[in-house]
Amino acid sequence: HMLDFVNSPVPFIIGIAVENTKSCQAIENDERVLEAISTGLTCINLSTNSVKFTTETGVVDILKGCPTPKRTLVHAQHKLQKMHSSCHALRSFENFIEVG
Repeated sequence: HMLDFVNSPVPFIIGIAVENTKSCQAIENDERVLEAISTGLTCINLSTNSVKFTTETGVVDILKGCPTPKRTLVHAQHKLQKMHSSCHALRSFENFIEVG
């Protein structure tokens, strides 16, 4: 299955296109995704312009102790929200990387 990669021990960025909200929710609630979130995965949902940060204890502690990564991720989330409401850049991952 396509979601098996989320428990990969290497850093990655991937996008998954879905047809509707139900499909998106199914991915976000998939047991493999939830497990990966608990062990380091952070998910950015471009459809709902939301971020689910990892709940991994060591990473959470680092984010709490060092404002820069957390601030960077929160800043990215705000940029996503602004782009989502103001332009069509989120329809293209390439544009998101260039603009976002």
